[in-house]
Amino acid sequence: MVCGPAGGEKSRLFPVGPAAYNHAVPALSYLATVLLAYLCGSVPTGFLVGRAKGIDIRKVGSGNMGATNVFRTLGKGPGILVLLVDAAKGALPVLLLPALFHRADPVWLRLLAALFAVLGHNYTCWLGFKGGKGIATSAGVLAALVPAAFLYTLLTWVVAFAASRYVSLASICAAGILPIATVLTRQPLPIVGLNLLLGLLAIWKHKPNLERLLAGTENRIGKKSAPTPPPEAKP
Repeated sequence: MVCGPAGGEKSRLFPVGPAAYNHAVPALSYLATVLLAYLCGSVPTGFLVGRAKGIDIRKVGSGNMGATNVFRTLGKGPGILVLLVDAAKGALPVLLLPALFHRADPVWLRLLAALFAVLGHNYTCWLGFKGGKGIATSAGVLAALVPAAFLYTLLTWVVAFAASRYVSLASICAAGILPIATVLTRQPLPIVGLNLLLGLLAIWKHKPNLERLLAGTENRIGKKSAPTPPPEAKP
């Protein structure tokens, strides 16, 4: 019996054997990277540190789970801990996941790991998809992905903070300079696009801070509260 051409056409449309394997492994690698990076980023560090001290960090201070609010409400030690862990949540997926899935394109693995680690932090599934603003996690991503552009961005943050004492304003300025720094350090176009997206996302997450900055009601680091006047003496 002679087989017609239909069998050959079907095998090209639905590859089997080695061809199917070569198509499936990269796709599964990308999917696993997205999932693992998101789960890593989604760990609500600030919330967990607050709970360990009997405080719901979402109900004190600015209500944000980031290192700045933890620093203000729980102290320097917990604030530094949250900052470092949140940064690690961004750096580790970018550094480790491409090594796990070596059959897929490492550039796209790093990009996916970077993006979804930040999305995991900003929209954590453990707290109703309400998370932080992604600054520390984005910093970890940038330090691992584009160290030179990260240094430009960090310098911008330091200068803006030193001049204003506003963490939010410094973060917005750093987010704005990020895509420019990426271009200046001659990064590939996909990385420029990713960092543009991360910068816009960071600015969007700071929308309430922008409103408070314009209204003059934003909290400034180092600003002392006005002293409470002594009670009037009774006659």
